[in-house]
Amino acid sequence: MKEINDPQFDAADAILRAARERALGARPGLRMLAITGWSSFLGAVVLLAAWLLAIPHDDETIEFGRLASVFIVLWALAAVPALSAAMLAQPSPGAFDPPRRRH
Repeated sequence: MKEINDPQFDAADAILRAARERALGARPGLRMLAITGWSSFLGAVVLLAAWLLAIPHDDETIEFGRLASVFIVLWALAAVPALSAAMLAQPSPGAFDPPRRRH
């Protein structure tokens, strides 16, 4: 691999390294919350679109308050599988520890 001797590259690398240390990588609980929130939000968006397509189309318009309340309920429902997936994706505490010798 080619060695890069550029001060701007070194500064950018230092900035990225510092950001990585203080961002979501350093806080696994916050990272899991962010993953769960974003995944369940995307799931709720898809579920809301499916719900809007599935309801009967009367001449009556749907109020924004009703849409918001349906979206909140769908977001909460979508959070269950998203949280389950985020928890299952976490490695066990000793997953990367070296194996122990048995005496």
